[in-house]
Amino acid sequence: MTKICLSLNEKIKVIEESEKGNSVKSLMNTFKCRKTQIYNIIKNKIKIREEWLKGKSYSLILLGNGKSKRSLKKTVNDEINKAVWNWFVKARSKNIPISGPMLQEKSKDIAIKLGNTDLKGSNGWLECFRKRHNISWNQVCGESNDVNVDEVNKWKSKIALFLQKH
Repeated sequence: MTKICLSLNEKIKVIEESEKGNSVKSLMNTFKCRKTQIYNIIKNKIKIREEWLKGKSYSLILLGNGKSKRSLKKTVNDEINKAVWNWFVKARSKNIPISGPMLQEKSKDIAIKLGNTDLKGSNGWLECFRKRHNISWNQVCGESNDVNVDEVNKWKSKIALFLQKH
């Protein structure tokens, strides 16, 4: 079996499945990786969960002996990424739907404001940003935005009057 590099989200899924009682062998088959990799993920589950909660990115570092090691690394555009993330969180908290192209444009605007003209907001940048922050492009739905607040207030006053009379 060839070595597969699991994403941080996939490692979290391995940990969750392990805690549900799934065997190492079933985890190997599910995630298409080696036994040693599963054992290392389970052994380092506290650290992996901490990094997942922080939303940090991982980068691949090549060692002198030809092997590779994953380690934490700040991204080149860390300040821009943080500003874009804060903007994204604020917009989503207001139920504003955000698309990939919108994020790309916002990243360019923020980069220019911070004096960085190198950031292009490419599809590659967008994909890394999306994976780093576990963003999925789902449709925003729900009733909360369909309700007219004025109508609700009118009905509240009508109900209050009705209750006073009865």
